[in-house]
Amino acid sequence: MIDHVEPKLRSELVWIRLAALKKGVDCTIEMIQSLRQRAQLNGLDSVAVSLLESEINYLDGRASEALEIYTRYVDPALTEIDPRVASILADNKSLLLWEGLSTSAGDDLCHFVDQRRMLGVELRDHAAVLEASIEAARGRHFLSLPIYWQQLRTSYKLQNWRSRALAERAT
Repeated sequence: MIDHVEPKLRSELVWIRLAALKKGVDCTIEMIQSLRQRAQLNGLDSVAVSLLESEINYLDGRASEALEIYTRYVDPALTEIDPRVASILADNKSLLLWEGLSTSAGDDLCHFVDQRRMLGVELRDHAAVLEASIEAARGRHFLSLPIYWQQLRTSYKLQNWRSRALAERAT
């Protein structure tokens, strides 16, 4: 998904992510709101900005704010983008619902998983991860590390938080 975002905006999103680490969440949220006001965002560009804002809030333990941003900005745009990409991004909402202890979280998660399966979309390459685990157990890290790295890169491109967490845990 992130590969289809305008390159200049992609770069700016990286700087905003770094600012979240260095300056804190509140400063970052202001940067995102400023970006949203000054740039003509539409389609995937708008989704990418809002997804980052939601993710930053989520990672800071502000699940309700993250869900509010997701519902306000990302949800409405999902109908306008490729259904496969939308199914990957919709999975992020299931994490927010779990975090907020929503009563519909389990049903929504099952719905998102079923939707991805029907579309033939996987969040990770299970065969590759198994191969990497076997090679690591054999002490052949020079063979396993590139596979783990590829999983991390793929999770970033997908912009799926669950995929990234799984890839980070595997390494």
